[in-house]
Amino acid sequence: MKGMIHALAGLSAVVALGWTSAKIIVSAAPAYAQEIAVPFTLVQSIHVKSGAEVDRKVSARRSDGTLAEIGVAVPGRFAVSQRLVSFADGSQVTYYDGLRMKTSWPAKKHTQAGDISTFHPSTCLGPSDKLLRRESILGEAVEVIGESSGDFQAIAWVAPRLACMSLEYTVLAGLENPASGKALSLTVGKDPDPNYFRGGADYQEAKPSEADARLRAALGIEDISVEKEKHQALLKVDALYDSRRTKK
Repeated sequence: MKGMIHALAGLSAVVALGWTSAKIIVSAAPAYAQEIAVPFTLVQSIHVKSGAEVDRKVSARRSDGTLAEIGVAVPGRFAVSQRLVSFADGSQVTYYDGLRMKTSWPAKKHTQAGDISTFHPSTCLGPSDKLLRRESILGEAVEVIGESSGDFQAIAWVAPRLACMSLEYTVLAGLENPASGKALSLTVGKDPDPNYFRGGADYQEAKPSEADARLRAALGIEDISVEKEKHQALLKVDALYDSRRTKK
């Protein structure tokens, strides 16, 4: 389902590491390009299946299409924040604030910057999606979409005007740590805080596996190398990372 990836990307490091070993977060921004998207700032509360709040997420899109996704630690829980900023040309950089570390992903050659159809889709429905109903969340019209693909089942409240951003979602099955996100606030029509998109010049570049190891050490999580399947998957992401950066 379009937009669900944005919702899942906002899970806290601990939750995300439970279901994927290749979490990519992006950052920073060049000068503003043409206005191609409706700007907004969304704040969500992220909960695991037990109902405990594990994260706060800020999703912010500028009018040039650049999207920043920031994990805001819940007091008393996680001290390492992460920021995702995705550019309209498809390039990505993962910033791990506090660790002064980043993982950069160049744009794919076939990606076209500023593709207006990306930000003004005719529908938010994917091939395995079902439109359940239409509602409104915080004054924004949304489509309530259900997805069932293999073991994965989810419901998302997506906003067509905001490039199918998931304002709220519930993962029912198919992930190791099912979670849900609830919209707390939404500001539309105003470019977000520019600090959301800025990265530090002193951040060191790290491969996905290196970033994962340092992040796990900082959070006191068991080394992924003892989880053979996830470790092998992360090494494949490293290979993709090396390939993309070699071809840039």
